Amino acid sequence: MRAAILVITAVTTVVVARAPLPGAQSRAPSLVKDRRTNLSIAPTNCNNVLSILRRDTLRSAKGFPLVDPFHVVTNRAGLLIVADRSEKALTVFDLHGSQLRRIGGVGTDPGQFITLAGAALIGDTMAVYDYNSATVTLLSLSGRVLGQRLLPFTGAVRARTVRTINDSLMLVVEYPGGKTAAPMLSLTGTDLRVRAKFWILKDYFARTPRFFVGYSVPHADGGYGIVAGGVVGGDSLHVFDYNGRSVAAGSLRDERGRAVRSIEAIARANHDSAFTRDGKFVGAEVDAFAEVVAVGDDIVVVQLSRPPAGALFRRDINDSNTFVAVAVERTTKTVRTLGGLRMRGTLVGRPARGAGEAWIVRTTDHSAEEIELITIGISHSARTTCR
Repeated sequence: MRAAILVITAVTTVVVARAPLPGAQSRAPSLVKDRRTNLSIAPTNCNNVLSILRRDTLRSAKGFPLVDPFHVVTNRAGLLIVADRSEKALTVFDLHGSQLRRIGGVGTDPGQFITLAGAALIGDTMAVYDYNSATVTLLSLSGRVLGQRLLPFTGAVRARTVRTINDSLMLVVEYPGGKTAAPMLSLTGTDLRVRAKFWILKDYFARTPRFFVGYSVPHADGGYGIVAGGVVGGDSLHVFDYNGRSVAAGSLRDERGRAVRSIEAIARANHDSAFTRDGKFVGAEVDAFAEVVAVGDDIVVVQLSRPPAGALFRRDINDSNTFVAVAVERTTKTVRTLGGLRMRGTLVGRPARGAGEAWIVRTTDHSAEEIELITIGISHSARTTCR
C-alpha cells in the first residue's frame, strides 16, 4: 500500500496569500506549482483525509462589503462569482482575487433581487434564483440580463435554491413547508424543464416525527454522476443518480469517528422538547448535517454544524465547523465517513476542474470587503486505507 498518492488538481485562481492557516495539517511541499497545474503529495492516513491545499484572499471594492457569502461558482477561465445573501448581489473576481464588478442588489427590476437564494453557472451564463418571486434570472458575466423564467412548481411550497450540476443539468432543492409527501429534489435542463423529481421525505424518514422533517431544511448538491442530500440538523446522507434512483444512504460520523446524533433524536431523548429545563437549545452542542458538496466520483464533503435555536437554516460563516469526506459504497448501498477536519468557515462550493476539492469561505479580520476562500482536498487512497 502506498503511503501517499499523487494528486493533480487544476488551479482556477492565483494564490494571494499562502501562509499556513492556524491548525492546518502539515503536508509535503508541491512538486510543481504554476497557474495551470498544481501537483502535490497528499497524506493518506485517516487523520489527514482532508487537508488544506491553499487559501486565496478575495477583495471587493471599498464600500461593497462581503457580508454573507453562501455560494461560490467559477467558469473555465477561472473567474470567481460570489453570491452574497445579505447584499442580494453577486461579485465577480478575477484571477488575482480583485473585484471586477458587482451585479444585482436589492430591488424588483430585472437583474435585482429581494431574496437571493441560489446561483448557478452554465458556461458563462449565470442563473440566479430569487426566492421571493420564484424566478430565475439569466445574466451574462458582465451583468446584462438575458432573460427571466419562473421556476416550475414541483409540489412543495416552492424551490429553496438552485445549483449547477454540469453544463446541461441544474439541481433544484425544495423547501417542504410541512409537506413530507412532495419530492424535495428536481433535476432540470438549462431550459428549467424537469427531467427527474425525487427524494420524498416521508419515504426516507418514516420513523422521524413529521414536525421535524416537514419543517426542516434540505440541502443537496450534485456532480460527478451523483446527487447527495441531507436534512439540516439530521444525522444521515442520501445519494441518488441523475435519474433520481437511490444509490446509497446511511448515517454520518464526525472527524473523530463518532456517530452523528440528529437534533430530533436528542429532542426525543429530552422528553420531546427542543429545550432543556434551563432554556438551552438541545442542538447547541450537536454537530449535525448542515451542507454537502459533491467533489468526485462517489465522494462528497459534508459540513457538520451546531445551528442556533429556531434557525436551522442559518449559519455564521465564521463559526468553527466540522468537514468530513464521505465515500458512497454502491455495492452495499451505504455511505462511509473517511475522516475530516475542524476549522472556522462554511462550505460554499467546489472548483470547476478540481476533482476531490471543495471550497470553504470565511471573513478576515482586516476588512469587511475581504474574505478568505480556502481550498481543501481529499486523499482518494483513503477509500482503501481508512476502514
